[in-house]
Amino acid sequence: MHIAYTLATCGDWRKFVDDIKYCIKLMRAKPELNHGGTAASYGMTATIPDGAFLGELAKLHSAVILDVL
Repeated sequence: MHIAYTLATCGDWRKFVDDIKYCIKLMRAKPELNHGGTAASYGMTATIPDGAFLGELAKLHSAVILDVL
């Protein structure tokens, strides 16, 4: 999951939040949509030599977001 909240999108923040909530609800209702093994990385994360670590980190991050929201 990649979320970018910038000056260009902040004017319509209510729709942004509603869309995120909808996506989370959909992902919870249809776990088969939660798959894939690709993860983009930025900055220092891109230098981690073990790609499996990055994939696990992405899974953990998504799980935390789904649990919190």
